[in-house]
Amino acid sequence: VRLSADHDILYYGKPMDSFGSLAPLFNSCKVVSHVHGRETYIFIERLRSYLRRFLLDSGLRLIDDFIPVSKFTADRLRDLGIDEKSINVVENAVEFDRFHDSEALRRSDAGIPEDDFLITTVARLDRKKSHDLVMEAIQGIEDIHYLIVGTGPERESLENKAETLGISDKVT
Repeated sequence: VRLSADHDILYYGKPMDSFGSLAPLFNSCKVVSHVHGRETYIFIERLRSYLRRFLLDSGLRLIDDFIPVSKFTADRLRDLGIDEKSINVVENAVEFDRFHDSEALRRSDAGIPEDDFLITTVARLDRKKSHDLVMEAIQGIEDIHYLIVGTGPERESLENKAETLGISDKVT
């Protein structure tokens, strides 16, 4: 993508795309990239050629500032050799006022006993989130329930895990 001279910043959302990360070569403005985290470990592990790794490393060095959404992602960028001065963490946030008038989920609506100790995770259903470890940890504990709020590729696997562990009645 070639920008006209009147642009001051190129906001780039895919820093781990080895070919796309070279976009700054064709532009003279400052380049800022937002990094969510998942791409920092999945993409690097999939690099199969020296050329792709070289292009990625070269492209990352051309980005002026990175905006990771978590300390985890910032650490991964540091592991890739990104200069600390280029990393500015801006954590994801929730606008609570937006949901102020929303109806709350009641335990009884979800089939969760009122007296159970409740653990809740709100996250993408992904192996990285370690929902399965929480499930293993609650196995054998009485009066406990694990509520998982989210969607993702691990849903079926987590449902099977709960069934295998015999805790389907403790996981929603």
